Amino acid sequence: MRDEIQRKFFINGGDPDSDVIDMSNIAFNPELNEYDNIAAAITPPPYNAEDNKIALKILELRSGKVFGEEAYDSAGGKYNFDEYYRNIILDLGKAGMEAAINAEAQSSMVKELENKKGAMMGVSMDEEMGNLIKFEHSYNASARMVNVMDEMLEIIVNRLGIVGR
Repeated sequence: MRDEIQRKFFINGGDPDSDVIDMSNIAFNPELNEYDNIAAAITPPPYNAEDNKIALKILELRSGKVFGEEAYDSAGGKYNFDEYYRNIILDLGKAGMEAAINAEAQSSMVKELENKKGAMMGVSMDEEMGNLIKFEHSYNASARMVNVMDEMLEIIVNRLGIVGR
């Protein structure tokens, strides 16, 4: 792979076009001996070992005002990298916090509604036991009434039935 930026660090010393590299043919890529191919932080020739002008320009980008997004431009000025990404992170944190608060509020509201529903539909054990005793007495009274009617019919059919023939 050869383009204007990427270079292989090691090559096949016997056949530079081959991609097969082992301990018997490994070699340092001679293209990397040239400053033009490795030193992106220095200015074009003549080269100076202490030349770091491009690196300093890159460093200036950190403090330079390069962003002016409307979402983060409430003061009307531009932002540097630190301010811009700090604002993005703050907005993400704020949105996450709001989502967590909303979720907690929704959960609390659901629990409150379930509690109110339970209170409205709730049953008192004392009241239920009282109703159960009342229904038991009603059942016993009805059962006695059915027994009385059964005995009366038995008397009418079995004892009085012979007289009328």
